[in-house]
Amino acid sequence: MLKGAMTSLGDFVTPGGEQSRLLKQGKAKNPNKEVSFKEVKERSFTFEYTFAPKSAEETDTVYQIIKTCRWHSHPSLDGATSFKVPSEWELQFFINGRENPYIPRLRRLVCTKFDVTYGDENGFVSFEDGAPTYLTVSMGFQEVEPLHREHIEKGF
Repeated sequence: MLKGAMTSLGDFVTPGGEQSRLLKQGKAKNPNKEVSFKEVKERSFTFEYTFAPKSAEETDTVYQIIKTCRWHSHPSLDGATSFKVPSEWELQFFINGRENPYIPRLRRLVCTKFDVTYGDENGFVSFEDGAPTYLTVSMGFQEVEPLHREHIEKGF
């Protein structure tokens, strides 16, 4: 027992410690580790959308999209001291009018982040009425349920 304690102390005070001692003996520490399953985390996703409206009509459409998404991303008041939960989202990916079979489906989601950047790498530019000519929306989502094998069998 004393020998083991002295070896540990030597490993502590020697430069390179245990690794150096083992290398001198022509050995290496066994890297095998045990891992135990703990939990499944809900998946998170971030999507970025860039808008560059070219007309007043397109500008109005972009602002309606942003306003609607912001509204659904935030809770409403439920009295003076509590909130009602915000909307849940269902996102789907389409190609040629059909759901894209090459992108896994997403479970129900909540929006965890909604940011709008007004302008681009060259700065802020606007139309004569002040509406930005370039906007980037960044949205973060998290699934409300963890994924398991049965979901994957169903295309999630």
